[in-house]
Amino acid sequence: MFLFQSNFQGQKNKIRELFVEILAAIHQETLANELYILFEGALASSKIFKENWTIEATRRIVEKLL
Repeated sequence: MFLFQSNFQGQKNKIRELFVEILAAIHQETLANELYILFEGALASSKIFKENWTIEATRRIVEKLL
């Protein structure tokens, strides 16, 4: 169980680091973390509802933030 959790956290951290890397040029690590949380929420809710409306709503939120 612990090995699975460790691998899962590692994978999630790599995705978060990608957001940080993309926004590093403008020194926005906090924004990168916030966008990552939105990404994860959209991904999880789209799997629960089996629809894309959560991803579209998140895209609109991100557009407002940027």
